[in-house]
This record gives sequence, structure tokens and C-alpha cells, in this order.
Amino acid sequence: MERTHRLPSDPRVIEGRRHAPLVRAAGDTVSRMPGKSDALATLSEITQRKLATLDALSCELKAGNHRGSAHFRAAMAHLEAGIWWLLRAIFVWS
Repeated sequence: MERTHRLPSDPRVIEGRRHAPLVRAAGDTVSRMPGKSDALATLSEITQRKLATLDALSCELKAGNHRGSAHFRAAMAHLEAGIWWLLRAIFVWS
């Protein structure tokens, strides 16, 4: 849990508690991951399972805090360039 000045406009309520939408939570999570490959794998999984679109993740990246978002930015650059197919080959077929 962390504080923010940018409150989600559409929080999910689960068992009486407000939770950030998946796109927001994904952005926050990958920004704090120790490695770029972890961030890339996480965002790739989210988009492959159609839980979020690249456009939605890109909007979150642009709207969020730029401090500490290097892994998020790097992963999105790879995904937008179409590198997800390589990850699928490595993680699914190996």
C-alpha cells in the first residue's frame, strides 16, 4: 500500500476495500520490480491474456509519476516494438 496524489477514478471494491484498476496496479508493480526482464515478462503476460491493452498501459505510463518508472518505460518500449512474440517463444515453448 502506498500514498498517491492521483487517485484512481474507477476503483474496484472487493470485500469493502478499494483497489486500483489492473492497469494502474500493473504500472505500480512493474515500476518497482528489481529487473527490466521481470517487468517485461509481467506486462507481456497481462497483454497476452488480454487483461489490458497496450494502449491502456501506455496511457497509464504517460499519466503516472515518471520517477522510478524506468522499468515500466523500457518494458513498454519493447512491447510496442512487438517483442512479445519472442517472450512467448521463450516462456511458453521452452
